[in-house]
Amino acid sequence: MNIFKPILLLALFFLLSSVKLLAQENKDLDSISPFNTAELTNAKKHLAEQLKFNTQFIGLIVEHENTLINLGIPTGILVFDNRIEFSFSGQINSPFPVININYTYLINNRLKMSRVESRVSNGTVVIENHLKIGGLTLTINWAYKNTLSSIMNDLTFIQAKLQDNYFDMATFEVKALKYRSLKEKPPLLEEQRKYVVQANTFTQLLNYYKAIELYLKVIKLNQTNYPEAYLNLALLSGQTGQFYAAIANMKKYLLLQPSLSDTKKEQDKIKEWEIMLQN
Repeated sequence: MNIFKPILLLALFFLLSSVKLLAQENKDLDSISPFNTAELTNAKKHLAEQLKFNTQFIGLIVEHENTLINLGIPTGILVFDNRIEFSFSGQINSPFPVININYTYLINNRLKMSRVESRVSNGTVVIENHLKIGGLTLTINWAYKNTLSSIMNDLTFIQAKLQDNYFDMATFEVKALKYRSLKEKPPLLEEQRKYVVQANTFTQLLNYYKAIELYLKVIKLNQTNYPEAYLNLALLSGQTGQFYAAIANMKKYLLLQPSLSDTKKEQDKIKEWEIMLQN
């Protein structure tokens, strides 16, 4: 059945601009079933209160075409059920009147806090606290660092809930068990075969995002009959910095292939991606 060997991904890691990333999230993310729990609703409510109360202190930096652009303090911040909206309307020469952070953006982008020192023109040292969310960074004066920590706590909680719902490892474990119990494994569908060939081609062309999109189509047709799709998704996700997805997909691959004689390389990749998320 394994007629397509996983492509070895040796290309250097590269980044698309974060503003483009916001608009080009994997289409599969859009298919997430809307869900809410009391805890999730409360986290969003608390986040909205924090952002609304501290709008005048919070700035935003975006990565665009490999350049950092400091948009400064927005004229308004709104929290919706599916996104956070930063408005810069009315600001002179603002390149982006509105920046949206969709909650689905949290699924594959890590959150990281840092302390940043800089000097203004008169030599004064300014200390800020930064919260990096993928290619976006929230900034706040060091005096309000606890506020940004609280915002990060809310976002981290929302992120964890969305990841649980999206990757759904518990449900996949049941499907993997059923697949492993089959004496005769289901064959690759012709439509899946087409997507695999296309995905391999786009990987060779270093168009990793398109390759990911195609492998997602493969598993949408059948989640278990082509385990290598998860291996390739894991490697591609790692190449594009989507380490949460990389880890989840590698674990799914191992669930489907428990009889592998040596999983050291796969386990090492998981450890490598976990380290990347911590740094």
